[in-house]
Amino acid sequence: MAQRTTPAGGEPAPLDPTRLDLTADGAPIMWTVEETAAFLGLTRHTLDVWRSSKAGGPVYVKIAGNRVRYFPADVRDWLIAQRRGS
Repeated sequence: MAQRTTPAGGEPAPLDPTRLDLTADGAPIMWTVEETAAFLGLTRHTLDVWRSSKAGGPVYVKIAGNRVRYFPADVRDWLIAQRRGS
């Protein structure tokens, strides 16, 4: 079973199903680590380190024990939360 987890180990807010990106057949789109890294302009290694060290990063889902996926809505939410004023 898939489990959404935060890198900090806390419980993520429930994902609003109305915000999910869907495929043509209605299945939710989930990005791989590589796709997420490319979207954020990071390396896969950076995301791997963030997950393993609980140093931050977007909420992710672990499927079948070791496959990591990201919901695009979670990645966008995390990115927006990183904005800082000057």
